Formats: sequence, C-alpha cells, structure tokens
Amino acid sequence: MLKSMLPEHLRIRVRRYRGYKWKKTKGVGGIELINDLPNDLRRDIKQHLCWGLLRRVPVVGTFDAILLDAMCDRLKTVHCTENSYIVQEGDPIDVLLFIKRGRLISMSTYDGSGIFFNRIHHKAGDFCGKELLPWGLESQSSSFQPISTRIVMTLTEVEAYILTAHDL
Repeated sequence: MLKSMLPEHLRIRVRRYRGYKWKKTKGVGGIELINDLPNDLRRDIKQHLCWGLLRRVPVVGTFDAILLDAMCDRLKTVHCTENSYIVQEGDPIDVLLFIKRGRLISMSTYDGSGIFFNRIHHKAGDFCGKELLPWGLESQSSSFQPISTRIVMTLTEVEAYILTAHDL
C-alpha cells in the first residue's frame, strides 16, 4: 500500500494501530509464536490456552476433542484499537471472536432509525459472532455467510482470539 495514496486521517489510523500493536506485543505475535513448535507441544499449549474459551460457546461445549483441537489450531490473535468496528449491521459475519482483554459493545437498531434499543457489553472471557458457527458446521452448501443484525465495536483496546469464516 502506498501511503501517499491514503488521506491523512487514514494514515493516522494506520500509524496508531501499528504503534498500539507494537506496544502491546513488544514486536512479537501472540499465539502465532507457537506455530514453529512440534505438533504435540503446539497442540497441548493451544488446548491449555483455548479450550476454556471455546467451551463457553454453548454448542461448542458438546464437541469432541478432535473438533476442539482443530478449532484451537486455527485460532489467531488480533489486537483492536479503541472505537474500532468489528462488524457493522448488514455486513457478513466473518469472525467468531473470543475476548482476552478489553471491552466491546454490541448494539442493534430499530428499523434502521439509528436509535439503539438493545446494547450488550462484552468483557474478557466473553465471545461474539456465534451466528457464524452453525454456518461453518453445516455442509456449506450456501456460500453466503450470516448477516449481522448488530453493530459490534470496541470500547477499549481489545486483544482477542478469532476464528474466521474461512477457518470454519
């Protein structure tokens, strides 16, 4: 990406995000660090870090160890700056997000009027995007991902694990 092609306000946001990520990770990735380890050690570490988070999703609590291992293996770490949109109302849901640190708000509107009538606050240990899971577990005869009926945005800096639609 050529920075000269971006307007100043977007360049500022990119610099702010890169600075935030560098500060939080000290220049090193999160769960991605263990990808170079032997398979058995990587699996054991990911089980320790992730099984508890995954089992908080009601349907996932019924999964066997093989499916949980496969899901853990595909988790990625993400960092989001304050006031970032995770998903907007009407957009396809493309991530199942497990919050490690920070707070999000999930809001729905009434008839598109812009008046928020339903707000849910999420904190560390919570998850959002569970609508993606049934779609991912089906035979995926439909390539259309579920559409969000909510706006999800960060209230603070957020660190989370994600499973993407592609990973499911």
